[in-house]
Amino acid sequence: VLALLWLHRGGLDLWGAWLGGLLALLIWSKATAQDPAHWVRLLSPSALIAIAIGRIGSFASGCDYGRIFSPQFALTRALSEHARWPSEVMELSAGPPVWLAQVERQMLAASSVVSLPTHPVQLYEASLVAAWLSIALLHFAPGKAIIEQPRILLLGYSAIAFAAEWLRGDEDRGLIGPSLHGPLIVCLSTVLFALSLGIAVRHLGLTVSRSIQAGVAFGFVYGAVTWPIGQLLQHAPEGGRLSLAQCAALLMAAVCGFGAGKKVPQTVA
Repeated sequence: VLALLWLHRGGLDLWGAWLGGLLALLIWSKATAQDPAHWVRLLSPSALIAIAIGRIGSFASGCDYGRIFSPQFALTRALSEHARWPSEVMELSAGPPVWLAQVERQMLAASSVVSLPTHPVQLYEASLVAAWLSIALLHFAPGKAIIEQPRILLLGYSAIAFAAEWLRGDEDRGLIGPSLHGPLIVCLSTVLFALSLGIAVRHLGLTVSRSIQAGVAFGFVYGAVTWPIGQLLQHAPEGGRLSLAQCAALLMAAVCGFGAGKKVPQTVA
């Protein structure tokens, strides 16, 4: 728990930036007598775009890397291996972080010029965030500005981040709690995200039937995508332990779905 306060070691990393930014926004809004909800609506799309760009940067630098796997195609291998940095680039480290970690764990010889292939989980997350922005804009509230959908945007990112964390392979992401049964935690998280989404879209003015349809459709797709990951967890060394980021994602999803908010008039049949 104290690791959350170690800002010089990253703290909560991305989620720490989220929470710190939200706290600063609330304090500033209180001091200037402004509505914080207005700024949340305004900043949510830009925040997700920044996250997608940041994940691409993480991939380029080889940090926040994924689990080791065996790619079947040349393109997949090119995206999953990271070359050792030349000595003139960094005197104190040969980098990148994924290469260094594999050498330290004696999974890779120090003479190797490339790392073992790992899931490009950073690109997975960046691509899914971009796709979710498009879906939220075109489907959930057609004809409305995307800044009116912060619940949908943030809830969707929470679901994406939660699933992507299962494929992370770096040990410094902060695992907490007991080991959970993989398929069980996938089922429970899918139900939470589906319920939260159904309630959140209800705030956009959708009818009860449309809200249920949206939640069920999202839950079906999300469960189908994450189920193989749940099976993978059964054989992972750390089992089904949650990371700090996953706990934060579950909390954000619950707040976005079940938190109080003003419903807009029903405009979508």
